[in-house]
Amino acid sequence: MRISRTLARIKLDPAINHTRPSESSAVPLAIHPQTSNLILPSSHPSSLQTYAPSTSKLLSELEVSPSNRVSRRDDKALEPSRVEHAVISDSEKWLATLDSREGDRNAKGEVYLKIWSWESGTWTLNTRIDRPHGLKKVTSLAFRPQSSAADLQLVTTGEDGYIKLWRIRSAKNKSGHVEDYWVARATLKHRSDIPTHATWSSDGSILAVALGPNVALYDPLTTALIQTLASPECVKVISTAFIGRGSRYLAISGHRDVILWDLVSQSVKWHYRSSQAITRLVANPVQDTFLVFERPAESLPSAVVTRVVMFTSRSAIPTQSRSLPFHLLSVVPCPANWIKLNATSSSAFVAITDSWSVVLLGDDVKLPQEEGSTGRGLKGSAPSAKRTLFQDIFGASAFVGVAPSPPVIEKPAGWKGKEVEKIFDAPAYLMPPLDTLFEPLMEDFLTLRKLEDTTEGEDIHAEEDIEMDAEGDDGPILVGNRLERTVSGGEMAAMVELFMNHAISTSTPPSQPRINGTHRPPPNGTTTHATPSKAHTKTNGVTANPIPSPVPSPQKSTDTPVKTGQKRKKSLG
Repeated sequence: MRISRTLARIKLDPAINHTRPSESSAVPLAIHPQTSNLILPSSHPSSLQTYAPSTSKLLSELEVSPSNRVSRRDDKALEPSRVEHAVISDSEKWLATLDSREGDRNAKGEVYLKIWSWESGTWTLNTRIDRPHGLKKVTSLAFRPQSSAADLQLVTTGEDGYIKLWRIRSAKNKSGHVEDYWVARATLKHRSDIPTHATWSSDGSILAVALGPNVALYDPLTTALIQTLASPECVKVISTAFIGRGSRYLAISGHRDVILWDLVSQSVKWHYRSSQAITRLVANPVQDTFLVFERPAESLPSAVVTRVVMFTSRSAIPTQSRSLPFHLLSVVPCPANWIKLNATSSSAFVAITDSWSVVLLGDDVKLPQEEGSTGRGLKGSAPSAKRTLFQDIFGASAFVGVAPSPPVIEKPAGWKGKEVEKIFDAPAYLMPPLDTLFEPLMEDFLTLRKLEDTTEGEDIHAEEDIEMDAEGDDGPILVGNRLERTVSGGEMAAMVELFMNHAISTSTPPSQPRINGTHRPPPNGTTTHATPSKAHTKTNGVTANPIPSPVPSPQKSTDTPVKTGQKRKKSLG
């Protein structure tokens, strides 16, 4: 246990404008886990301030009790109300404060219990209760932990001898909206003892109240007294605390004694006697440990002002002991996110010193970082995972380091219509990259032809004349479910060569010129049909025979000699 950090830029000392409170007076201190901000007293005693440790900035100031901060020059300054307690519920929605002002001959005293709700990033006053324990001093406030809105309770104890429980009540306003406010649920009293401290178990099932030399255990649901723990060693119990997450043990501290009760066996487990005065006892909510703060005698060196002793539930022998050069006015445990991961000791506390400074106590304490104040590495650049103990014994797994297979889109053979459009119905940010989709899609659209089918006909019938039907009965090639007729690369090359050699070549001009593009009439008055200028017509890429001429003996043409209905197939070799 050591001083981890001292927080600066905070003005807490009320002596700047007013007198300081006595050492017996309580000093408000709380932590808002949702924002990791500190609720601290302000330089004005009737206000609280919100401080962000991550940015070392003062966020806001909450005026708990309105006060007149201006007075006449010759008149005595008015004594303002002082905020003595501030606690936050586990739900982080409710803040309970208590402010009071002592009366004099001119005015009566004031005591107010105020409950604030967290709305839109600020604390808004929800309920004000005047004089919850009369004009007597309120000794403690505590919310019931781990409770729903219906079971949430607030306990207050006062020097009037009463223990009061407060709960939430809901009602509809005139506009029909449901509003929550706090009302008194029960009032308890144990003999003629004065309650000095109250605390809850970790699950909220037991309420422990220190009453003189005894500790009373109550059921918060039925408000029935479960048991009374008598401690003759402690003439007056100062504070109590449940130890551990299971709350099996209850620690009780007096002026010089610490007693640990086992609630299961209903017996005292151990007793510790200190040679110095004990000021307070604070439990660690994470582990089965707690701290005892002692004030050494005046004979010790002035550098040692406070002695901190750590205990566990197993033994009365302290596990650690540290000395601090200042007194502590208030101490609260830190949230779990303020403790470093894999820390050897998870004890961390926030305290206010007698010089009105805020300090963090603990060996492995880290302040919460503001969002965006530190850089974060990309997940892809993270280092490789270390070998596990299982891998060291049995070796690496066969599936470790295997590259992921490329995504394969399973579709039935043969695409129909616009079936491919269904693949792109998903949003773009959920689709894989297009370069990974191209090859699977093209493999389904274009089916590869077998090697023996493409080479058999080309080698045997390379120079053979192919008989073509003059009427072209083959018809167009269908593209759909018939995938057996595909065009290979060799066939496409042959077609390109054919067009380059014949279709693109320049034609020879006619031997006899014609006037206005008309034929010279033959003798005997007979008329012959004009031969089309194009010798070949094609349907779907297949050469068709031209229409036969009625002339009995065809004339020789300067074009390439081609037999009627036949075509010379070029070798693809």
